[in-house]
Amino acid sequence: MIDRETSRRAFIARSSLVTAALTAGPAAVFGARPSRVSANDTINIGVVGTGGRGTGACHDCLSANYGVRLIAMGDLRTESCVRARGALGELGEKVSVKDEHIYAGLDAYKRVFDHPDVDVVILTTSPGFRPVHLVEAVQAGKHVFAEKPVCVDPAGYRAVVEAGRLAKRNNTAIVTGTQYRRQPSYVEAIEHIHDGMIGRVTSAVSDYCSSGIWYRDRQPGMSDLEYQLYNWYHFVWLSGDQIAEQAVH
Repeated sequence: MIDRETSRRAFIARSSLVTAALTAGPAAVFGARPSRVSANDTINIGVVGTGGRGTGACHDCLSANYGVRLIAMGDLRTESCVRARGALGELGEKVSVKDEHIYAGLDAYKRVFDHPDVDVVILTTSPGFRPVHLVEAVQAGKHVFAEKPVCVDPAGYRAVVEAGRLAKRNNTAIVTGTQYRRQPSYVEAIEHIHDGMIGRVTSAVSDYCSSGIWYRDRQPGMSDLEYQLYNWYHFVWLSGDQIAEQAVH
């Protein structure tokens, strides 16, 4: 018999489902529950960035999988975590975040990574922070779902590449949120084009249909840094601009 802790960590480290996740979206980091894992085994999740994308990613992975539980949350503000925890309350016992495991501030991510029971971290802050968070998550031995884009500049790119190499050495998984690149219908359509279904391609036009970029009014007492973080989509150092943020798909 293998004790519960060894069994749980061996499962997430070696399960073929983690490797298979590289061909799917965020929920697939955790995979369907295999029969060899006992009912007492749980994969614990921590999230860094609890805005709309973070809350959505947590909802996806918790509702789509067995044996997963959210136990730690980090964001710039405590109230963001509390609001997200409430929004996820419909998922019942899968949301098990105690008040003492809600962390706030620019260093909140460190405390999520330091939580000894967190197995997988979901990184959904504004993209400018992604390389630092990704590197430190891998260094902490966590499996990672990193929302796209994973970087906004060449320095961030090089950090992400190193994080990938370290993850391979650690036998941990990194999955990114560029789901359209892995969506079967998109992949199949591209294969048909390459196979000549529509003839020889001489030119192409691509459109991405979306609404305008949101903007939030500056709140009284906000510093310049707080204002930029509050409106990260409008600052290249945080977003990488609309091309990096959306066209990365």
